[in-house]
Amino acid sequence: SKTEITTVYCSQALLLQCKKWLGINMPKARLVVCSSTEDACNRAKEDNKGEKDEEKKGSAAVGTLLASDMTGIPILDEHIEDRASTSRFFVISQVCEPPSGEDKTFVIFSLKDAQGALFRALKIMKEEGINLTNIESRPSGSKAWDYNFFVRMDGHEQDKEIAAALNRLRKVCSYVRVLGSYPENKA
Repeated sequence: SKTEITTVYCSQALLLQCKKWLGINMPKARLVVCSSTEDACNRAKEDNKGEKDEEKKGSAAVGTLLASDMTGIPILDEHIEDRASTSRFFVISQVCEPPSGEDKTFVIFSLKDAQGALFRALKIMKEEGINLTNIESRPSGSKAWDYNFFVRMDGHEQDKEIAAALNRLRKVCSYVRVLGSYPENKA
């Protein structure tokens, strides 16, 4: 959980935009300024490497959805910027928050190249009763006209409806990855 984080890695630019939130939510964490978001994420991941006990993985980084996907570090919390911004920042950590009853989950998926593929993926979410609160597409970078879909939904990845939807999505998508589940930030 956030209270168990002892070190937070962050670029100078992001630290300036998230310092108040970090001070309130992780007051005991040591803040380490890094040369980039990528460096911050890699250092947090390296700190936690080899630690089998999830409770002892005490390093985190301030990053983006893309950083979470690229490093495999789950999202711990979102909207941590001190002021409204067009950029969204997340705390990403190897430690996964347990279900709170009011959670959000981020998933990234890409589709097989087939007619109606996006419809089928979204239909699965509807059939499992999942409320999608945000969906964005970004070029995958692997080939022209290939997109990744970043989806935020109500619920925790451990909820039976989301787990069922993820299992079904894996059958119709070329790539599915949970970026993280975390308690909804009502601040």
